[in-house]
Amino acid sequence: MFDLGIQELIVIFVVALIVFGPKRLPELGKTLGKGLFELKKAMEGIKEQMSEEAESTHTPRILSLHRKRKKMRGMHNLILHTHSPKAPRP
Repeated sequence: MFDLGIQELIVIFVVALIVFGPKRLPELGKTLGKGLFELKKAMEGIKEQMSEEAESTHTPRILSLHRKRKKMRGMHNLILHTHSPKAPRP
């Protein structure tokens, strides 16, 4: 996701340790973890809702267009077969 190596993570941890101190760092990590979990959960809910909305909105139209296309192909084939010149008989 962020493409962080072990060295970058160590630097981030050391800076956080200096800024927040050893007593508040576990509390901060716990709060950050909960926040990321809630964000992920909300994003999944939004993604699912958008997917359901897209299906309910577009599926009937797509099926209708597919049926029309199929019908047009059938008509096209019928026209080609009825109006095509017949091969001469030997």
